[in-house]
Amino acid sequence: MINADFILNEWVPALESGKIDQCTGHLGRGATRCCLGVAAELAAPHLDGAVTINQEAGIGSLLVVTEAIYEDDRENSSNTGLTPSISEFIFGQANPDGSMSWQFIDWLKTNGNGHLVCSQKYFDDSLGDLATMNDNEKSFEEIAQVLRLWVQFEQEQAVVQ
Repeated sequence: MINADFILNEWVPALESGKIDQCTGHLGRGATRCCLGVAAELAAPHLDGAVTINQEAGIGSLLVVTEAIYEDDRENSSNTGLTPSISEFIFGQANPDGSMSWQFIDWLKTNGNGHLVCSQKYFDDSLGDLATMNDNEKSFEEIAQVLRLWVQFEQEQAVVQ
């Protein structure tokens, strides 16, 4: 089950704040962040030191997230996706790109609440994950709207089961 409290009370407000400049292709570069970079920075304090977030110096100044148990192992660091601890905290499972289930995408396509951003073309272009949405230049506001709908979908599914 996704972490609705974190998504609705921390991640969505941060995306909609207008205080963060958006980038593509990396979690962060300099002062900019992709939607997953925003999530990583917000989630890290909840994980009691399980992850570290560093801004690499030098060309590009990339934001890098590392699982603390792999501190010296670059292969277990990421500058493009969420680490297992962060994705499990947010999505309830390992999900480095923020992939959405096809059930959710089908629900979005048919649910009237999603019609503003969730047309067939929207998902043909975005391929159903948050990283691709961000890199295809969907705004933070559009991504925040999809996150709200994702929480709604998950809550409705929990009631049905």
